[in-house]
Amino acid sequence: MYHTAQRKWMYTGTFVSLFIVCSLMLSLLSCGTRGPTRDQLAKADYGESPSNPEDIISDFMKKTLSDPENLKNITVDKPKKGWTYTKEGKAILFGYCSGVSFRTESSDGKDVRLIQYIVFIRNGKVEVFIPRQDAVSFVHITEK
Repeated sequence: MYHTAQRKWMYTGTFVSLFIVCSLMLSLLSCGTRGPTRDQLAKADYGESPSNPEDIISDFMKKTLSDPENLKNITVDKPKKGWTYTKEGKAILFGYCSGVSFRTESSDGKDVRLIQYIVFIRNGKVEVFIPRQDAVSFVHITEK
């Protein structure tokens, strides 16, 4: 059987732990940014649909990646309308999202890896280029 002092400490410790967990959850929820409203989605300007996403993405990767000559088997998914946040995270940017997969090999030719990115294109320009696993919270598809 617990003494009164031990029981009081157990209840107090449980309450404090619960309070800390709830406070952290609320602070995390309040820090999250909101997406566009229905009105913003209805009036959204996605820019022109990319007619040649493969070329746009391939040119971007050749300029951006450190070793572009080792790119192999680039696959580009059909672009779909979507939205994301600007690089600063303050404004909503509408455009076209596309998945990109490619293989790259090390300079000695021994290590071949499959790499996947999500690319966000607006008016023929790559605006966002992020690893697929990080894109879940950044890129949102509005077109089915």
